[in-house]
Amino acid sequence: MVDSVIKVLVVDDQKTMLVMVEQMLRRAGYMVQAAEGGDAALLVLEHDCFDIVITDLIMPEMSGLEFFRAVRARYPYLPVIMMTTEGVPDSAVEFIQAGGADFITKPIDDKKLVQKIERAIVLTSADELTALKEIMKVIKEACNGTERQLQTVGAALGKDVLDKEDLRGAEVAIKHIEEVLKSIPVMIATKEHIKGGSDKAV
Repeated sequence: MVDSVIKVLVVDDQKTMLVMVEQMLRRAGYMVQAAEGGDAALLVLEHDCFDIVITDLIMPEMSGLEFFRAVRARYPYLPVIMMTTEGVPDSAVEFIQAGGADFITKPIDDKKLVQKIERAIVLTSADELTALKEIMKVIKEACNGTERQLQTVGAALGKDVLDKEDLRGAEVAIKHIEEVLKSIPVMIATKEHIKGGSDKAV
């Protein structure tokens, strides 16, 4: 059993495999939702949030790799584990090199799958935290810079007469403030996007 409820999205075009993996994960204490194929799974992700995705590699219409790339583009910090069969090492390597969390070969061993899920979530959480700290640092630095620029503008406004140097300094300060005001919503949106894997993006 896991210590906290983790929400898993399982993706496969074969109903039998979906049911098997879903039951396996429910017994391990996870909340599970199943989707038959990549297109259906992407629609589910638009309306709900998950801690991790487990997908089959070989699926018609949208392959597991194509689905993973779509997920990666929209939810970069949502970990994905790929289910593969023996004899497809190249695809597994390509998946890992593209940023996949892990892969597991069929037949699925329930204990091994749980271990891989827990490991992937721990590693992804650490990456999320690092990225969020970097973004918060940038926002803080931008705000500090804006405070200095406001002081420059305030000093200029306090003068009865402005010389060219004062005017130029005020113009530069105002331009900087405008750029910061434009960038902060983008940085905040990026911060929320990073949290998408667990709190809903995005």
